Amino acid sequence: MGEAAGGARLVEGGFATAPATLAVGVATALLLIYLWRRPCRKNASPATPLPPGPWGLPVIGYLPFLRGQQQHVAFKWIAEKYGPVFRVKMGAMNVAVLNDFESISEGYSKLLRRPKALFLDHAGITGVSNLNGRPWVENRRFCVRSVTSGSYGGKTMEQQVEDEAVYLAEKIAEAEGEAINVADLVLPSVSNNVTALVMGSRYDFEDERRVFLDNILVRTIRCLAAGAVISVMPIGLRAITTLFFTKFGQMRRIVDDTRKFFRGVPVGQRADFVRRGLPVDLPDYRVAPTQPGRQERHRTAKD
Repeated sequence: MGEAAGGARLVEGGFATAPATLAVGVATALLLIYLWRRPCRKNASPATPLPPGPWGLPVIGYLPFLRGQQQHVAFKWIAEKYGPVFRVKMGAMNVAVLNDFESISEGYSKLLRRPKALFLDHAGITGVSNLNGRPWVENRRFCVRSVTSGSYGGKTMEQQVEDEAVYLAEKIAEAEGEAINVADLVLPSVSNNVTALVMGSRYDFEDERRVFLDNILVRTIRCLAAGAVISVMPIGLRAITTLFFTKFGQMRRIVDDTRKFFRGVPVGQRADFVRRGLPVDLPDYRVAPTQPGRQERHRTAKD
């Protein structure tokens, strides 16, 4: 009798927990559906028309159907059905895809904005890399002017790239035909062109400043690659990614290291440029063409 009573209580307990389990399951499903259907862009109008495209699955969208194939090939197949401009549900986000030259040219020539750098925005990082709107347009104009000008730093950007290419070829030749990882040389070579533009100086590959900067670049690339998931996550779950041990926490530390690097710009070289009346770096060049009106620098550098 005791065993039977115990079995009855167990069965009754099992039936008693069934409604609670069902309620939790239904609530979870409703929450996931809400997060999936919630607009992912804060400023997007609910009435904004979207191009046609496959809907995919709840929460994860069309991502499972893109596995195992190159993305541009999958988009080519989708474009054959829906046209060159279509929409794909990437996780919780609707992504409009421009899949031919004409639509890409029109989109980038007529739009004032560029795609948001969600990873940097979510990590709380602001700067030239994620400028948008009018500040981005004006900043781009100054960058193009500095690259094409023959007065920048006493050397045109074309000359800088040519000199850096010669240096890269010399470093490859030092291997004397042995197998090497060219990426280890290409990364600092390309970065030297950027530092020459931004700071007016480049560094030999063995320079400790060059090694320090290369380490920052490698860490940044890894964080950006892993951080792409933020673009497809529901907004309600993005707060998890701000924890210190995530890629966003690492990105903040990288920014701190980058600030340390830029504080170490060689003072002697800057003083030499100043004596010659040349812009020292890109921010100086942005002011030079508009002297004495420094307010233009303020407008283009501040978002």
